[in-house]
Amino acid sequence: MAAATGGPSGYFFSLTHIVESMTTKSAKIGPRQQVATRMYEYRLLDYHNRELLVYHWQPGQGFAGPDPPHLHVSAALDAQIDALSQRQIQLDKRHLATGRVSLPAVVRMLITEFGIAPLRHDWRAILDRTETAVEELETR
Repeated sequence: MAAATGGPSGYFFSLTHIVESMTTKSAKIGPRQQVATRMYEYRLLDYHNRELLVYHWQPGQGFAGPDPPHLHVSAALDAQIDALSQRQIQLDKRHLATGRVSLPAVVRMLITEFGIAPLRHDWRAILDRTETAVEELETR
């Protein structure tokens, strides 16, 4: 993605998305093709390809880690655990719970929160339509 000046943003985005195509049968319509997400990994990397954050949903035995959707953040917190002591919490090692996260939601976050310049002036409308379509597919 490009920055507002047209040059590189300094960020890289890596996407892994596994989908399954299925044929469903309906008495009224007949056979239909339907696509369902089976796994995703959305990674935001810096200029040096260091991971800044990653959203995972990798259910099943074929993947390491927990089944529920989660987030890793490449940061550490210094938590005050009592009046005298602190403990550092490495967030990249934690599986921070999320709900399922759609690709349009991540793209919206990159534009609004990280200042990535959109490639189209109508990006909001496109993401709104796409998010609505994703929600409709997931509720079937």
